[in-house]
This record gives sequence, structure tokens and C-alpha cells, in this order.
Amino acid sequence: MRQGINGLSGIVNMIQKRLPLGNEVYIFMNKQKNIMKLLHYEFGGYVIYYKRLEQGNFDYKFISPSFSPIKWLDLILKVEGIIVEKSKQKRRFLYSNFVNNKQ
Repeated sequence: MRQGINGLSGIVNMIQKRLPLGNEVYIFMNKQKNIMKLLHYEFGGYVIYYKRLEQGNFDYKFISPSFSPIKWLDLILKVEGIIVEKSKQKRRFLYSNFVNNKQ
């Protein structure tokens, strides 16, 4: 957990054999599961989100070492410790769909 942006992006590059660019979020946790770092690429550069729990630990069962995808909303709920048994999300406007349809 001592790694910064360069170290974490290097780990992703070494394991996945590609640069961590795009809409992907990479999750790193310590052994005690009370510290989580999220590596994310936004336009112009990398961002690290860092969260340390004062009590308890993160539910790490949703994290797979094979880099399985997870939706951003689901990730936020997991980080906040919210368990949702059943939910439905309404449709939302996506800028990428608008740009692709204009061409």
C-alpha cells in the first residue's frame, strides 16, 4: 500500500500487459482489508482515491484477481458498506452515446 500513481499503474501494466487507461477502475487493498486505493484514469491524468476505515473492513468478495468488471455505482456502494439485495436503475443520458450518434 506504499505505492503511488506510478507504482500502481506499473502493477496494472505488468499484470494486464496494457496501460490502465479508459473507464476502468483498479482496486487495491491491504491484507487487513481496511485500506482501499482506487486507480482511475481521467482526461489528462491518473487519479487515486484512498479510503481508510476506522472500524471494520471492506467486503472483498466482489473483487476478483482476474480483473472482472464492476459498475461504478456498485463499487461506490461496496466502498460505503451498503448492501443492496434488489435494485433497479433508471436510464440516464450518456455523453458518449450522444457523440457517436451525431457523426
